[in-house]
Amino acid sequence: MKMIGMWPFKKKLPDSDKLDQSRLESFGVLAFVSSLCVGPGRLFVKHGVREKPNNISDSGWILNSGSETQAYANDPKNYKLVPLEMMIKDDATLAPLRSFSVGTEITRTAREEPWRYIVENEVVDEDGKKVGCL
Repeated sequence: MKMIGMWPFKKKLPDSDKLDQSRLESFGVLAFVSSLCVGPGRLFVKHGVREKPNNISDSGWILNSGSETQAYANDPKNYKLVPLEMMIKDDATLAPLRSFSVGTEITRTAREEPWRYIVENEVVDEDGKKVGCL
């Protein structure tokens, strides 16, 4: 599922740097997370894309369950800004997200499964071996 330009704060507002710094100090870096992966009865994260951060409080991560329709995924109202560390605290399998570089797209089919990478519409393991297609 391709999600380009999902970060909801496109336009810089006056004093936005102070607001971003305040967010960073209060919450740490934020991820843009599907509402299906937040709150009671949430689904686990099965897909993520790390875009270039827009500010110092932005991790660049867009995370979802993989169950979202394209229409759902394209509507920023269906996503929440969530502290990345809070997501990791609730699900330790998300800890590797801290170290993945900008441009990384990851997937998995089960929480216990290792993260796989999506490269040119192919799913590859950490050694670059093709393990599936999209």
